[in-house]
Amino acid sequence: MSGLRVLFTTQPAGGHLRPLVPLAAALRGRGHEVAVCAAETLAADVAAYGLDHVPGGYDWSREIWQLLPKDFPRLPPEEARAATEALAPRIVTEVFAGPVALALARDVLRLAGSWRPDLVVREVGEFGGYLAAEALGVPHVSVASGSEMDLLVGERLGPRLADHRVALGLSADVRGESLYRHLHVSFLPPAYGDSELVLPNTRCYRHEHSAHRGERLPEWLAEADPARPFVYAALGTSTGRLPVAERLTSTILEVVGALDCTAMVVVGEDPERFGPQQAHVHAVARSPQALVLESADLFVTHAGFNGMKEALRCGVPMVAVPLTADQPRIAARCAELGVARLLPPSSVTAGSLRAACVEVLDDPRYRARGRALRRHMLALPSVDDLADDLAALVS
Repeated sequence: MSGLRVLFTTQPAGGHLRPLVPLAAALRGRGHEVAVCAAETLAADVAAYGLDHVPGGYDWSREIWQLLPKDFPRLPPEEARAATEALAPRIVTEVFAGPVALALARDVLRLAGSWRPDLVVREVGEFGGYLAAEALGVPHVSVASGSEMDLLVGERLGPRLADHRVALGLSADVRGESLYRHLHVSFLPPAYGDSELVLPNTRCYRHEHSAHRGERLPEWLAEADPARPFVYAALGTSTGRLPVAERLTSTILEVVGALDCTAMVVVGEDPERFGPQQAHVHAVARSPQALVLESADLFVTHAGFNGMKEALRCGVPMVAVPLTADQPRIAARCAELGVARLLPPSSVTAGSLRAACVEVLDDPRYRARGRALRRHMLALPSVDDLADDLAALVS
C-alpha cells in the first residue's frame, strides 16, 4: 500500500507516549507519514524520540490534583495508594473521557483540514483520537498504556462519551460498542494473565523498547565488573516526585551501598542532595532505562507499567514497591508469576528492603521465571507485523 498518514494521540505524559513509539517508528520506516498529537507539554518528549509533534488537547494535571485530597503529598504511603486507587475510576470517566477527550477530538478535526489521517492510533487512556476517527470515518486502534483494562471497557465509558459523539454529529453509542471495533493492542503475552485481555479485539504483539535518540549505556557501566551483580533502581518520573518516593530513594541508596554489587539509582534532579555515595553506587538524575535493564540482575521498581514490560522483556527479576495508580495491581501480578518480590511501601525499612534484594538475587527461581516470561514475549508477532496489520486494516 502507498504511504499512509497515521496520527498517534496520547495523554500528555511520558508513560502514556512510550508504548506508541516503537510502532510509530516501524510505520515511518515503511514510508508512512507519522505525527503525534498531544498537549504542548509533551512536545519535547515527542521530539526526543525523533517524532513530529502536533499540538492538541491540553494538560489536565491541575484537574487531577484538584480531585486528590488536599493533604495528598503528606499522606502515609498506604493512605496515598488507597486515595489514588479510589480516584482512578473518576479520573478515567470525569477527566480522560470528559472535557479532555472532546478538546483533543476537536483539535484533530481541525488538523484534518490540512492533514487528514488515514488511521488514528491512540494509547488506550486517550479518547479524543477515537472520537475524531469516528467523525472522520477512518479506522482507530488503541494500544495498552496501563494495567487497568476493566476501567476502560465500553459499557463503562460509553455513557460518558455518548454526549461527545452527539456533539460531533455521531450516534450516541451509549454501550461503547464502537470504542474497540477495529483492534486493541497489548504488548504483554497471554501468559501474563487474562486481566490484560478483557477488551474486544485484543491482539498481543512483542514488546520493543522505546529509546530517546542518542541514548546509550554510560561508560562506567560498560566497564563495571561483570562478576558483581548489577542492581538498577528507579521509581518513575511522576511517582518519583512524591514525598514517599524521596524517603524510599534514601532507603534504596542505603541498602545498595551495603550490598556487594554495582548499583545505579535514578534519583531525579540534583543527585547531590542525597550526599556522597559508596564508590559502587551511582546516583543519577535519569537513565536510558531500557538499555540499562538489558544488563541488570535486579530491578528495584515502583512497578510502573512500562518499566514492568521492559523488565519482563529482558528477563530481569524485580523487587516491587508499588506507590500509586495501577502499580499495586502490577506488583501483585508479578509476584504471583514469581518474577518479583512484593514489598508494600509501609513495610519498607533498610532491613526489609535488603532482605528482599538478597532473596531475589540469590534465588535462581526468580531469574528462571523471568526467562520463561521473556520467551513468551519473544514468541509474539513483532511490531513490524503489527505495522503490516494496520496497513491491511486501512485497506
